[in-house]
Amino acid sequence: MNTEVIVELKRLMGLFPNSFINHNMEFILIPEINTYFLTED
Repeated sequence: MNTEVIVELKRLMGLFPNSFINHNMEFILIPEINTYFLTED
């Protein structure tokens, strides 16, 4: 994963306070409704 992607993921995490990246490299934006995307795509 390049530096630009990491910077953008951190920015997104700031916009979605409960967000996290799980062990499957899924970026969970809104855990309550299971809104996510794969960080490897």
